[in-house]
Amino acid sequence: MDYKKIYNDLIGSRKNRIPENGVYYEKHHIILKSMGGTNKKENLVLLTAREHFLAHWILWRIYRNSPTAYSFYILCNKNKSSSSRIFAEAKEARAKNSKPLSEEHKRKVSEALKGYKHSDETKKNMSISGKGKKTRLGSSLSDETKNKIRLGNIGKIRSEVTRNKIGEANKGKIISEITKAKMSLAAKGKIVSEVTKAKMSKTQKRIKNE
Repeated sequence: MDYKKIYNDLIGSRKNRIPENGVYYEKHHIILKSMGGTNKKENLVLLTAREHFLAHWILWRIYRNSPTAYSFYILCNKNKSSSSRIFAEAKEARAKNSKPLSEEHKRKVSEALKGYKHSDETKKNMSISGKGKKTRLGSSLSDETKNKIRLGNIGKIRSEVTRNKIGEANKGKIISEITKAKMSLAAKGKIVSEVTKAKMSKTQKRIKNE
């Protein structure tokens, strides 16, 4: 596969890109600083995070040296959508090209991989789109969201009066121990004494009047 052509096509199609508001970009050095590239305008191009990752992956496939292995590995860690196969390739590339880097080299790579700075308008758009969302850290919901949740739950809350009404309606469904005894005796054909009948009647009246 002609990786150099793929890389040149990617860079060429993005070279004159006009940044869109609300879109995140990263500055990419066409020729890596660690390989002699400069910060001049002609050596810089704006790429999305995904494009930036792909660019360094392709550069690794072209040169397979320590600078491209290191950048590919760093971008792979940064790009959470990388597949396990790609991540394995990045780890292997880093392991096989683990030539110690100087502090100056590390600094250059770090600077080269920093994200493109957003304009104030872009930051504002990103802030607005994120309002009202609950984060993994449990940040507060907006007042508007809280009110919607509160209104949605009103119908789910039963007052004590409502609960009592439900309880009254269900009383007739509860079979007392006395009723069970009567049914059992009737089934067995046994005769219930007048005293027993009076006691059972009295108990049932008390239950109804509760």
